[in-house]
Amino acid sequence: LNGVTYTFPYSDGSASGKVLATNGAGQLVWTTDLTSVGGGGGSAIIQEGDSTIVQTGAVLDFAAADFDISESPANEANISLSVDGLYTRLTNMFVHTAGDTMTGGLLIHSTNDATKTVQAGVLLEVGGVMSGRTLHAQDLLTSSGQLIVQADRAYGTGSIILDQNANGTGMYIDSEAASAPGLAIDMRSRNAVNNPHILFGYNGSFSVKLYASGSNLVTNRNFLPTSDDSQDLGSSASRWRDLYLGPASLHMGVHGNEGIVSYNTGSNFLGFDPDGDGTAEFVILDSGFVGIGTVNPETEMEIIGTASGIALHAQTSLTSSGNLVVEGNTTIGGNTTILGNLTVLQGSQVAAQLLSGAHLHAQSLLTSSGQLVVEGAAVFGSTLRLNGVTYTFPTSDGSASGKVLKTNSAGQLSWSTDIDTDTNTAYSAGQGLTLGGTVFRLSNA
Repeated sequence: LNGVTYTFPYSDGSASGKVLATNGAGQLVWTTDLTSVGGGGGSAIIQEGDSTIVQTGAVLDFAAADFDISESPANEANISLSVDGLYTRLTNMFVHTAGDTMTGGLLIHSTNDATKTVQAGVLLEVGGVMSGRTLHAQDLLTSSGQLIVQADRAYGTGSIILDQNANGTGMYIDSEAASAPGLAIDMRSRNAVNNPHILFGYNGSFSVKLYASGSNLVTNRNFLPTSDDSQDLGSSASRWRDLYLGPASLHMGVHGNEGIVSYNTGSNFLGFDPDGDGTAEFVILDSGFVGIGTVNPETEMEIIGTASGIALHAQTSLTSSGNLVVEGNTTIGGNTTILGNLTVLQGSQVAAQLLSGAHLHAQSLLTSSGQLVVEGAAVFGSTLRLNGVTYTFPTSDGSASGKVLKTNSAGQLSWSTDIDTDTNTAYSAGQGLTLGGTVFRLSNA
């Protein structure tokens, strides 16, 4: 209309006498007639812009106590608001000076709906959005709906600052949710190292980071229990599936008395250090070789030192590059081949169904419950015991053929001339006799 574009309301006025009011930009709304034009009833005082105007011919009713009237100079009236009258009523109606107070709750909303009232027990209620540079609650700030804090710049150390100056909890979250998280942190940037979800620190220095990387929870610092030997990692019913460690060690025990399990990536062995001195006493190579007392075993099992036990079983072969000492009884079910010497200490025994070898040496006693078969020459260095009698043989053979062994009845044998067993005297053939065996015959001489 006349070059001005008006936007009309989508419905008619809510009552008779409503007039169209403009916002100066062509937007029209239905409102109450304040000018008495159009049958709206009007008002003695109207607001036009920044001015308060009293309509011509309007009658304003005031009480005499509302004003103070004086005459100064003569024939000139001075009218002022009475401190005890209208001024007091007006100033008590509005909070407009620093230090003013009001009784009851204050409701701020964007409509003229007089049916809306402040919620019981609430001193300040805003029916809509409230914003400002600073919002301060001395004791408690609550919200019955969502509380959104939007910031486009860093102020202090974050968009929301909780400054707890007393000995109390800085943030406490009480959630009644049954299937929703108590706290959710959503980060736009995936640069988790420089943009972690949570930072921990003390006195303004934040050095510990906690953030999500894919499906992993990551931290840049050590993870420790509150005190020594007091917390568990997992439980008997809830176990971690896999544990991945670097070449560094796994320590078990207490400080100063622990065992260490480690993996040497240079020599490729799994090491066990029971005394925690930094040297692996037991290793398993990648090849499966086991070393005890050595980190470089050259066989399936290599022991540097003494090996003992209740039972020692070798499926195919049991070898020793040094001495093999068996202090107790040894039972061998099959055949045993000894390429070197087998020494049985004094007081020990060797029992076998068949025992053979290049050399068989018994330092104290060699016995057999059955036959003792010597297929070659038997060498006896000293005595020989037969049927309970111990004989000591001469150290050399007889001096001539026909010599016989003679005993001294104490087991000492010596070579001697053959003697007549009947007379126990030596004899020879005299003149006119010849000796043939044990028979004397006359001769012609």
